[in-house]
Amino acid sequence: MMGFIWDENIAMEVEREEAQEIERERIAMKALAKGIPLDVIHDITGLDLEAIRSLQEELNSGSN
Repeated sequence: MMGFIWDENIAMEVEREEAQEIERERIAMKALAKGIPLDVIHDITGLDLEAIRSLQEELNSGSN
């Protein structure tokens, strides 16, 4: 078994990427709530359409 080596730079990059993903999802949710088309949200956020559809389902299930 290989040992685990902690690399602070890699950890910081992963954390930054996760924060960016959360922000893209937040923006997508706001856009979905405003009725902006999925393809426009995709162009703006870079999220794939399946992820946006999933967020749309989440938004719709929360409003019921």
